[in-house]
Amino acid sequence: MTTKTKVMKARKPATKTGVISKEFLKEIRKEVNQALESVAEKHSIEIHCGNCSYGDNEAIYKLKINTIDVLSGKVMTKEYEDLLWMADMKGFDINGIYNLYGKKVSLEGYKTRAPKYPLIVLDLNNGKKYKAPRSWFENVVIGNNKQ
Repeated sequence: MTTKTKVMKARKPATKTGVISKEFLKEIRKEVNQALESVAEKHSIEIHCGNCSYGDNEAIYKLKINTIDVLSGKVMTKEYEDLLWMADMKGFDINGIYNLYGKKVSLEGYKTRAPKYPLIVLDLNNGKKYKAPRSWFENVVIGNNKQ
């Protein structure tokens, strides 16, 4: 007696109504970030829903959580911690206002792996962040030529 076994084939969905799109995920990210604001405020941290990888039926977001410095009120990123370390080592004012190409800027961070443009600065007029060259850092910030 021989028995035949039935092999079941995988089937594709009949419609594509359940497919995840890039626009849909952007909308979800905005809503998730808005919902996370109350949690962040409750725990005195910063939470940000960031990059996303996705397929037709699944999406994975990167969630970034940072503490906030009690004294300065700034978000404690790796770059800000490195700036604090550099300020302690070189003895400059991290809360100073400096002049970079005619713009009033404050220091936001220091990238240890960026040899040419290690500084992250914040333009005080428009709120945008820029990178600044090492030569400017050594001449203006460490040289105590504050504007």
